[in-house]
Amino acid sequence: MRRLVRDAFLYLLLRGAGLLAFYAFTFLSARALGPSVWGGFSLALALFQLFLFPARAGLDLSLLKLLPALKDRKELLGPAVKKALVITFLTSSATALTAYGLLPLLSSLFSPAAVYHLSLLVPFLVPAALFSVAAEALRALRRVVLYAFLQGFLLYALTLLLALPLLPNERAPSLATGLSYLSVALLAAALLLKTLPPGRGEVSAKELLGPALFMLLSAFLSNLLFYADTLALGFLKTEREVGVYAVALRLAQLVSFFLVAVNASVAPRFSELYARNDLKALKDLLRQSALLSFLAALPPSLLLLTGAEKLLSLAGEKFAEGAPALRLLVLGQLVNASFGSVGYFVQMTGHYRLHALVVFIGLTLNLFLDLLLIPPLGLVGAAASSALSLVFWNAAFALFIRLRYGFNYIKL
Repeated sequence: MRRLVRDAFLYLLLRGAGLLAFYAFTFLSARALGPSVWGGFSLALALFQLFLFPARAGLDLSLLKLLPALKDRKELLGPAVKKALVITFLTSSATALTAYGLLPLLSSLFSPAAVYHLSLLVPFLVPAALFSVAAEALRALRRVVLYAFLQGFLLYALTLLLALPLLPNERAPSLATGLSYLSVALLAAALLLKTLPPGRGEVSAKELLGPALFMLLSAFLSNLLFYADTLALGFLKTEREVGVYAVALRLAQLVSFFLVAVNASVAPRFSELYARNDLKALKDLLRQSALLSFLAALPPSLLLLTGAEKLLSLAGEKFAEGAPALRLLVLGQLVNASFGSVGYFVQMTGHYRLHALVVFIGLTLNLFLDLLLIPPLGLVGAAASSALSLVFWNAAFALFIRLRYGFNYIKL
């Protein structure tokens, strides 16, 4: 418990500073550009994040599971990471070329502004993918503070600093985001190579890509689930509504802020304990993650529920109309936090197929509810779809853990 709290606290400090930069970038950009332009960028960013999944080929999550299991075979750590980075460079380059080829098709589905912002972001797919894989490798090697500095703080701080001199130019958020990824990718790669112990062993591509494919599918579906409402609003409604919803969605993420910090610490521990078949320690760690994340989620939940209109108005008066949607999103995130690191537990204990299946069902449910609720209810319909989907897949994972391992997870 003490180690979990320590690692989560260190992550929390750096991630908290990064979060301040993240929200400063969001509010300053949204206020300077307005809901419609911000909505176009938000749609482009959602598409960019989805393209990132084939770009990194699931190798970020594969290393997160593989490297802790190689703890007693340190000569294989360096070869595994280096091969993963080479494969990522190839897959991300191919994905960037594919994304360029798909721009005409996307222009028939989304607004010209969204496709324009995406065209600015696509060149940065390669460094963004390499950064993700390098950062997760550092996390897997238990360099949690360094991981938090790069992924939780520096990425967002640089985005803010690069955006400030460019605003109110509408290209500011896209260029700042891309250049920030490029900068942190170079730094992360250099630090990772310096961290790795010397080794001359061999790790096959099959060992890396075997679990990566199912983990890629699960991660892609999870991210698609997160952005489904934004994309559905962009398809069914206007950029203005997308812009308002995007700010509300970012504010709602405050509720699960501590859960992200806990996940950063427990994910490699789950893999390590499972490899040792220490089920009692796994159970204790899972319970601790749920308790800590739930208690930490209560204060921001109360703040957002009671001050939704005022907080949204920081981005401009027009954004206050998203208050009802924000409240629904907060309730969904509170449920998510109360279950703890349940999704990582399922993945790190080797149940990739089940994880992918549950997330796929949750995504299908979310898209069905989006099509049903967004046309008549707009932002509120999108938020309700998101909250119900989160409840479903967290409950499904908790039920599986109880049936498979006998952990009475429901009573957490």
